[in-house]
Amino acid sequence: VIFESEKRNWSGEKRQLEMKIERLEKSCEGKEQALTSLKHRWEAKEKEYRECIDDLNTKMGHKESCLNDMGKQIESLHETSRRKDLQLKKDNADIELFCEEVYQKLGEKEDEISQLEKKIADAE
Repeated sequence: VIFESEKRNWSGEKRQLEMKIERLEKSCEGKEQALTSLKHRWEAKEKEYRECIDDLNTKMGHKESCLNDMGKQIESLHETSRRKDLQLKKDNADIELFCEEVYQKLGEKEDEISQLEKKIADAE
């Protein structure tokens, strides 16, 4: 009789443990699904971030290229400005020389006019 009673107790405990195991298994399945879902979301976000980083790197490369081009343009403009400045100085020197020649010839013509006026005055 004691054996039957013990057997029933063990059967009841066994059934309780089996039900507990079933609940834990179901809980684990739910957690496993949640973990899988989280893993998929993480992978999607990671892909999105990588694409974003690639896009930023592409944009940075483009901007760097633009900056290099602008640097070359600035260097070219400096060189053009330097050449034009040299040409302007040469042109100014040429103009000054031309003006000196004109003033010299003007002085010579004024001397000739003065001599002619003197001759006219002497002749009168």
